[in-house]
Amino acid sequence: MQTFLIYNSIVIFSFLFALLYEREKRKYTKLCFKIFSFLCMWIPAAIRKGIGTDYDTYVDYIRQVADGLSIRKTEIGFNAVIKFIVYFHLDTQWFFVITSFLTVLFLFLSIKKYFSLSILFYNLLLLDLYSYNIVRQGLAVTIIMYAVSYLIDGQKFKYVIFVLLAASFHSMSIICLPFVFLCKLNYKVIITGGIIVLLFLPSVDIVSLISKIPVIGDKYGRYFFNNFYGVEQDTSLIGLIARFIPGLLIILFSRNILEKEPQYGVIVIMVLAYLCSIILLSKIFIFYRMVEFFVFSLVFMMPKFFESIRKSNVFKFTRETDIFKATVRYAVIIGIIFITLVSYERYVTRDQSAIFGSKNVVPYTSIFH
Repeated sequence: MQTFLIYNSIVIFSFLFALLYEREKRKYTKLCFKIFSFLCMWIPAAIRKGIGTDYDTYVDYIRQVADGLSIRKTEIGFNAVIKFIVYFHLDTQWFFVITSFLTVLFLFLSIKKYFSLSILFYNLLLLDLYSYNIVRQGLAVTIIMYAVSYLIDGQKFKYVIFVLLAASFHSMSIICLPFVFLCKLNYKVIITGGIIVLLFLPSVDIVSLISKIPVIGDKYGRYFFNNFYGVEQDTSLIGLIARFIPGLLIILFSRNILEKEPQYGVIVIMVLAYLCSIILLSKIFIFYRMVEFFVFSLVFMMPKFFESIRKSNVFKFTRETDIFKATVRYAVIIGIIFITLVSYERYVTRDQSAIFGSKNVVPYTSIFH
């Protein structure tokens, strides 16, 4: 019950203060509400203890570096944080204080529109709790989000710079570099190509295809073809569908969005990458990391999707059916929120969560326990 209350309080109060921030007109009061929303997300992450599959690994690693052992070959940004902590003789808990602060900071910097809805979906889509479990990737994802905010504005150089910064914390971020060349694609090409990929990808024998790649088959086969990450607890058909539906609806309604704002086309492509990752996850569990990575695209697109639903011609009938029209529109919106909320509650009430089926975010424990 305590874990349930803590995680749901994070969602409720961070969204509430974000909503007050949007509604408030006075400058300094707005700033206070934004800071309160920030603290609602940062403090629980900063004071957590023993949470996450890699928590003990990070603690042990910091202690080893402090004892004078050589730093292993990991990303330079990650090592920079470790060296900072060791240099100033800080407690190992400061690693989680610093990384969680940077994670939430880049999240807030990346949100230029629809602040409250973006915060809500960042939490409900589990990105906040993912960052508890996969610290480096969680930080890298919010840096990528900040980079994408520049790409939407057409600032490609800044996008590349921040993608490289994200890669300094998690090398997987490099997969976002090619998207800088895709931002000029026609929205009709994006939608048509995406539908074709989604239709034919399930029939691809991805296991055989990957096994034939020498560098993977010889060196990384254990990540793909055995239970290196443990037994997955949430790859049921219902779980996959719950993850798939929001992204699929975004693709179906993307035409309405891209006709008016074509700069969002690159994020629609990222949503497609997210959907493809879910399909691949149903075959090989390692693709869960890609699902966790590209789900950030929904944080950008869900508010745009809601706006599109509200204004869409699809639900326009006649003046006599205005009430029915409004009911259908809001039923779709409420349905999406319900799906994400149920997925969130399912995650925070399970002893074995949807990550690796091992030590994770349930139950919540802090340095004060």
